[in-house]
Amino acid sequence: MLVCSTVGVKSLARSLVAAINQGRFAAVDQLVARRPAFQWYSVNGAPGRRVGAAADNRRTLITYLRARHRQKEHLYIRRLRFQGAEGGRIGNFNFVATRAALDYGPRTAPGKGAADCTLSRPKVIVWSLGG
Repeated sequence: MLVCSTVGVKSLARSLVAAINQGRFAAVDQLVARRPAFQWYSVNGAPGRRVGAAADNRRTLITYLRARHRQKEHLYIRRLRFQGAEGGRIGNFNFVATRAALDYGPRTAPGKGAADCTLSRPKVIVWSLGG
């Protein structure tokens, strides 16, 4: 897969969302980089807010996603745009998603992310969803 391309970045981001929505946490764990490549996974909107030190903590990511899955949270990507690759190494993207769960109705929010293309298997290193 050419992850630092439009097709590759879109495929990786959609694979992550599908794994989260389906509760396939082992797959999520494989799609998101570990430290030191991992930078953050943030959600800037309640409920399920994850910002600051919590967003930077890769060790708590799966626990966080399991808690949101218990609330039947689903993400729906409405628009996803490749923003380009930094030196062929980091593929940046932005998106618009709708979040819905038992503890709140559907909300549309902007987001951004990045994928590290230098790892043995490309992985998401940044995921940031607005409120």
